[in-house]
Amino acid sequence: MQCVLMRHASALSKEEDPQRPLSPEGRKEAEATAALLARARLVPERAAVITSSKLRARQTAEILATALGLASPQVDENLSPTADPIPWAERLIQATQPVVLVGHLPMLARLAGYLLCSSRDREPLAFAPASAAGFVLDRRGTRLLWLASPALA
Repeated sequence: MQCVLMRHASALSKEEDPQRPLSPEGRKEAEATAALLARARLVPERAAVITSSKLRARQTAEILATALGLASPQVDENLSPTADPIPWAERLIQATQPVVLVGHLPMLARLAGYLLCSSRDREPLAFAPASAAGFVLDRRGTRLLWLASPALA
């Protein structure tokens, strides 16, 4: 099974807007990464997009789903910045459908650490805003397939 972990794009500060929507730069970041993933066909066509409930993550997920022609993102409260990554790791290991998770640090970095290193305290990947990492999970374990960022687009 394939999964993608994607960090939300750059957002406005709390002082600018307490809900922290994407900044104009953040929209460009999300669009660039989404276009790269679409051109390279890195995300399976039937992937489910699941996002944190925070506005910046939802907006990033919507941009991604639109660019990839995927169904509207589903919101999951367990993708908050401080959520425990282990329940998501267990869900991904059992999943039969490809999944794209759009969320935050430190949760995404800890989830990658658990998938790759069996430790939620390790953060082997540095997720810049609007960056994504693709993994395959199977009986042999978890393997990192690719990394993408707005800078590569």
